[in-house]
Amino acid sequence: MKRFTSRLLTAVSLLCLLGGSAAAQENDQRAYVLMNQGEAGVTLSTPEEPAFWEYPQIPAGQRRVGGILRLVNNGDKAANMVLSEISLPYGNDEVLAYLGHLNITVAERERATASAEEIAAPLTTTAPEPTVTTAPTADGAAGEETATEADPTEETQAPPPETTVPTASADEEPITEKLLYDGPYSRIADADGLKIEIKDMKPGEVREYVITMQCDFTYEGDVSMVATPVPWEFSATSSYLVTPPRPSLWEDPLVAVLLCAAGALIVVIVAVVIVRAVLAKKRRNGESIDGRHGK
Repeated sequence: MKRFTSRLLTAVSLLCLLGGSAAAQENDQRAYVLMNQGEAGVTLSTPEEPAFWEYPQIPAGQRRVGGILRLVNNGDKAANMVLSEISLPYGNDEVLAYLGHLNITVAERERATASAEEIAAPLTTTAPEPTVTTAPTADGAAGEETATEADPTEETQAPPPETTVPTASADEEPITEKLLYDGPYSRIADADGLKIEIKDMKPGEVREYVITMQCDFTYEGDVSMVATPVPWEFSATSSYLVTPPRPSLWEDPLVAVLLCAAGALIVVIVAVVIVRAVLAKKRRNGESIDGRHGK
């Protein structure tokens, strides 16, 4: 029984190590893409699986480089994109202690190395186009063209397009980087931590960030036992206001009533003035006749 228990514990430990090794091979790249969805916009991530900086599991003394985070505006309107939250595991002292030994560096690149279309390609799905075949007639001549659709029972899975990062040639200037954060992962969400906010992001614009993580030699715990997701959340909002068309004055009943009343009042005033002028003229004519008769 003891031997069986010992073997079982060994197997569990091996599975944990294998799981830790798999978790350590998370994505090197991840993009958050703002896309049109009807009348509104939606932010999608590609790939869906977390990147290595969102599932930190680096053993003591080791370092991981080459992480690329991209923010993409693939919509047709300008927008503001912001890092809204990094969900650190507050309340779990063991995990926070590990994240305190884990240093993370985030730097913004001067220019992007991939286009918005390339990055958003895995998020767009197109229906298969029907194939056109020509059915021969009895005399061997070509008949009418008929459209045949692909059999839905047949599974045709094309590999998703990969986002390639071109390397700079010898003639190109190296891409400069601006350091945004360099410190313990456990303090990245503090007031003086990582801040990413892009205002007035133009359609088709891409921003890139290079991420590096390293665990110091002083950490003595088992990394596979403290691995936990640390999601990064990004949000996008429109950067301009749409001014609604001004309604016509006649569409407001109150304004229409007031305008009609004012018009009627003007008509009455004009009529009164005309009547008074006519009466005054008649009165003057009457006085002139009486004066001539008196003479």
